[in-house]
Amino acid sequence: MGAQWLITAKHCFENISTPGDVEVYATNDRVNYGSPTTHAKKIFTHDDADLALVELGKPIELTSYKKITSGHQLEAGEQVALYGYGVVDNEGNQTTWLKKATTKLDKYVDTYDGHMLQGSGVDGTAMRGDSGGPIIDKAGEIIGIVSTSDGIEAATKDSPYTAVDLSSYGEWINKTMKIS
Repeated sequence: MGAQWLITAKHCFENISTPGDVEVYATNDRVNYGSPTTHAKKIFTHDDADLALVELGKPIELTSYKKITSGHQLEAGEQVALYGYGVVDNEGNQTTWLKKATTKLDKYVDTYDGHMLQGSGVDGTAMRGDSGGPIIDKAGEIIGIVSTSDGIEAATKDSPYTAVDLSSYGEWINKTMKIS
């Protein structure tokens, strides 16, 4: 999104009362992640979707940033990449490195968490702990944010998950980033 902003799932902040308590790390390594790169300055949550924008206390400069879709249209069966730090098996073992799964989009669904994409795994799926991770299409744009999955109880590589459909929230994202 840029050096000053992160996009993630709102429910990831349910137990956070002070934005400054949120530490941000610039790493793919969950075990040896070093010191925080920065903290959250402000957290903005959408009223009707499982979506949050985090304004960072100081910029994190990277060589490139993924673009958020400006109007992705779901094609049933379209393969996308899902990224996250969730569990890696039904025993609850945590990953030590950012993982990627190829998934396919099945349909749009409307839930209490907003307008969502529903997908299922091809070579993996969303698991507990992947919430807030991006869904990236073949053009390299972020089209969704992981919201729910089957967790770890009975998940298989093709289990369903939902992700916030970012093409439905572009206006809110742009407005929020401008008013801050």
